[in-house]
Amino acid sequence: MLDAGDCAALRKQLASYPELLRQRADERGRPYDGYFRRATLLHHCAANPTRDRSAPDNVVEVARTLLEAGADADAATDFRDDWNWTTLGLVASSTPAAERGFAEPLIDLLIQYGAKVDWGNGINLYGAFFHTVECEKLRDVAAFLRRRGARLDLGYAAAVGDLETMRGFLTPGESLAPDAYARYRPLNNRFENPTREDLLDEALVFAAMNSRIEAVDLLLEHGASLRGSAPVHGERPTAMHAAAWAGSLPMVQHLLACGADPTARDTVHQSSAIGWADHCKKGAVRDYLLADNARIDLADAIEFGRVSRAMELIQQVEVDAHVHDGDPGVLLRAAAYHGHIELVRYLLKLGADKQLRNRDGHTAMDYERKQGHAEIVALLREA
Repeated sequence: MLDAGDCAALRKQLASYPELLRQRADERGRPYDGYFRRATLLHHCAANPTRDRSAPDNVVEVARTLLEAGADADAATDFRDDWNWTTLGLVASSTPAAERGFAEPLIDLLIQYGAKVDWGNGINLYGAFFHTVECEKLRDVAAFLRRRGARLDLGYAAAVGDLETMRGFLTPGESLAPDAYARYRPLNNRFENPTREDLLDEALVFAAMNSRIEAVDLLLEHGASLRGSAPVHGERPTAMHAAAWAGSLPMVQHLLACGADPTARDTVHQSSAIGWADHCKKGAVRDYLLADNARIDLADAIEFGRVSRAMELIQQVEVDAHVHDGDPGVLLRAAAYHGHIELVRYLLKLGADKQLRNRDGHTAMDYERKQGHAEIVALLREA
C-alpha cells in the first residue's frame, strides 16, 4: 500500500492496526543491514536507501497519511550511535528525493508534524551537504535546511555558502570563535584536537565539495591552505580532491587559478585529483585535467595512457625508481599492467629491470600473465 501510494487503503489498514506505525523492520538483509536498520513505515517514504521499488509519485501524501495517523516524525533508525537517521535526515540526503523534487515539500511536512531540523546536532544538514558528491541537487536541499533553521558551525557555513555566518567565526588571531567546530561529525570525520588551520582546511574541503566559490575565496583570505586536507567519511581529500569527487568543473578550474596542485596525492589512496575524478566517474573533470600535460604527473601519465608525457617524465627519474608509494620497478610494472607496449619497450630500452618485485612479490611478467597482454608477455620474455 505504501509503495503503491494507496492512501485510502493505508488509512483503513492503520485504523485497524495502529501498532503498524511503531513497528520496526526486523529484516537483516539489504537495505536493513546498515543505517536503515529497524526502520519504521515513515522512514520508507524517504527513498533512501533505494529499494526494489521507487517511491510513489504521491509519496508526500503517503507520509502525511502516516503522520496524521500518529507516526513519530523523529523516530530514528537503529544502526549505531553516530549513524542513525530520522526520516527528515534520510530525505535530506536522498538523491531520488532531490532529483524528483519531493525533498523540500516532504521536509516541510515533517517539520509541520514536529520533526527537528537540528536533530542529532545537525546530522540532517551534514547528510545533505556530504552527499552532494553524488547528487548536485542536494546542495539546494542543504541550503533549504539552512533557511528552515539549521544551525551552522564554520564547516557547515562553508558547505552552504553562508558568508555572513562564516565571517562571524573567522575572528582575527590564532583561534576561531568557540562554536566554530560544534556541529555533528561522524566518528571517522572528527578531529581530536583541531587547530585553527585544521578547521580552516576542513571548511575549505566542505566548500569545494559543494562548489561554493565565494566561500573558498573567503577561507583562503583567512589562511586556509590548498595543500590542507580533512577527514571526510574515511577519506582525506584536499579541496582539489573534493572538487573532483563532486565533479565540479567550475570549482576545479577556480582552485587551479588559485594555485592548487592537480598532481598532489591524498594520504589514503595516494591518488591525484585525476584519479579521484576517474574513480568517481566524473568524466568532465578527469578529461579537463588530462587535457594539459602540466597537470599530469608520471603515475597518471602511465595509468591513463599519456605515453608521450610519460616518456618525457621518465627522463627525469631513475628508470627503476619508486614513484609515490610504489616499490622500485613500479614504472615497468605499471606500464605492463595497463597494456602500454610502447612504454614497456621504452623502459626496457632504458634498462628497466624486469625481475624487480613489488612488496607482494609480483614482477611485471606476473601482471602481464594475469592481464593477458600477449604481446607484452612476449616482449618481456625476449628482454
